[in-house]
Amino acid sequence: MKLRARPTRDPDEELVAHPVCYHGVQMRSTLEGRWACFFDSLSVPWSYERAGYRVEGQWRWPDFWLPDQSCYVEVKPRGFLPDEKLALGVAEASGSPLVWLAGEPYPGSYEATLFADAAEPPRANLRWALGRTDHAEIWLCDP
Repeated sequence: MKLRARPTRDPDEELVAHPVCYHGVQMRSTLEGRWACFFDSLSVPWSYERAGYRVEGQWRWPDFWLPDQSCYVEVKPRGFLPDEKLALGVAEASGSPLVWLAGEPYPGSYEATLFADAAEPPRANLRWALGRTDHAEIWLCDP
């Protein structure tokens, strides 16, 4: 089997999302489906586009709600910088933090940033980890 390097994407090229159905849930992109699979592999309950929030005059629907973690998750392709207005707007409107994930759900392949509220600066470069004593726990922590 030959391994090939993934071709570099032209930054001016428009990204096209490819819808996918995962466990009966129609998602807007395969990336969202991969993150749903990741959450399932860790036994983290999730719901897709659970609620919409009005942010700066537009309705925004965060990709995932993680009820056990009481937080929203927004998923974007690698290299997408967090949209702070969107993230803080959802966090403030919902009363729950938002985690911005950019990249694939594989070790070293994503950036995670936590937005809690406007009074607190965003926490960047976070990673998902299993609890040390209770592997049913999932943590978002500094590496």
